[in-house]
Amino acid sequence: MDIVVILFQASQVHAMGYTVTGSGAADISTSFDDFRNKSLPWSQKASDSGFGDLRTLEAHSLSGSSITCSISIDGKVEDRQTGTGNCFCSTTL
Repeated sequence: MDIVVILFQASQVHAMGYTVTGSGAADISTSFDDFRNKSLPWSQKASDSGFGDLRTLEAHSLSGSSITCSISIDGKVEDRQTGTGNCFCSTTL
């Protein structure tokens, strides 16, 4: 008789932070929701346990000006991008 051992990584809950900075307002999309015409700066916190899942943040400046987005996991910035009019960030849990 063969014995097979399968190991799974336990789900750990992470503190996620989504931030968009710039001037004016922006349309913002995250992995979990869409936000329209939001005044900047904008931020959202969430708890997440989706091991191996991709998390995204996309922002479109309504004035076309410079805009910066960032995603953090447990307080550590995992991705930060700046663009003129648009920016996109992503990370994997």
